[in-house]
Amino acid sequence: MYSFNYQKVKTVADAAKVLAKDGDAKLLAGGQSLIAAMKLRLAHPSEVIDLGAIKELSGIKADSKAVAIGAMTRHAEVASSAAGCGEAGAIGAPAAVMNALTDALGVRDIEMPATPQRIWRACQESKMKKAA
Repeated sequence: MYSFNYQKVKTVADAAKVLAKDGDAKLLAGGQSLIAAMKLRLAHPSEVIDLGAIKELSGIKADSKAVAIGAMTRHAEVASSAAGCGEAGAIGAPAAVMNALTDALGVRDIEMPATPQRIWRACQESKMKKAA
């Protein structure tokens, strides 16, 4: 791995400042892809900006019309959250969290493409199994 400067920022504004100063900087948001690429010397940013401490990027908010999942929300939180399996009738589930979702719902798989309707149906089936 090449040498780099590591910065753990606390606000989106702080991250933006570092990015504005250094166009070669990379954002660390979990690190599963970036760190692996760095270890293989496929990526060599001069700055690595860790977004893990930015609280405003985490969490799940749901209302009657939408579910919003913050960029730094952990997969386990999405998988175990009741938000999305109720109020809006959908889960904003990117492909990266599909495994966590199916595990949490106790279903083998969700028919692809994973449309909101199919995810909603899996949520309802899971609720019925738990109630029985």
